[in-house]
Amino acid sequence: MKLEDIGFTRDELKDRLIEKLAEEFWVGPDTEYDGVKREVENKIRDAVKAKIDQSFKEIVTPNIDAFIEKLTLQPTNRWGEPLEGKMTFREYLVKLAEEYITETVSFDGKSKREDSYNWKGSQTRIAWMIHNHLQYNISTAVQKAMENLNKQVSGGIAETVKLQLADVLQKINPKVTV
Repeated sequence: MKLEDIGFTRDELKDRLIEKLAEEFWVGPDTEYDGVKREVENKIRDAVKAKIDQSFKEIVTPNIDAFIEKLTLQPTNRWGEPLEGKMTFREYLVKLAEEYITETVSFDGKSKREDSYNWKGSQTRIAWMIHNHLQYNISTAVQKAMENLNKQVSGGIAETVKLQLADVLQKINPKVTV
C-alpha cells in the first residue's frame, strides 16, 4: 500500500504530522510542555520589546527632539486671532513657568481660577512655596529638638528622683517595738 492510495502525498503527510506535533507541543492540555511554551513566549516578547525600545531610541527620539527644537507656536486669543509674535517651544515653556510662579495665590496656595469663592490674593506662588518649605523645615527641626530635649530632661528627672529616693531611704530608720 502506498500513500497515494490513501489520498495523501508525502508532503501533505509531513505537513499534517508537523502540524499535529506542534499542536500537541504548544497547545496540548496538561502537558509538561506548557511551561516550555510560556518560556518561549516570554523570550520572544522580551526580544521584541528590546528591539522596539532600541528602534525608538535610535529613530523616534532624535526626530522628536528635532521637531521640538524647530517647533514655533503662535499665541492666539479665544477667537483664534494671533496675539503676539511667534515663539519657540522653549520660549513658550519659559513663559508658562514665569506666569505660574508669579501668579497671585491665596493664603493656601490656590489661584483665583482654582478657588474663586471668597478668594483673596495674598502673595505670589513662588513666595507661597518658599514660605511653606521654610515652615516645614523649621517645624521639623523644632520637633526634633523638642524630642531630644524631652529625652535629656526625662533622663535627668529620673536620675534625680532615684538619688532623692535613695537619700530618703537611708535617713529612714524604722524601729519595731513590741
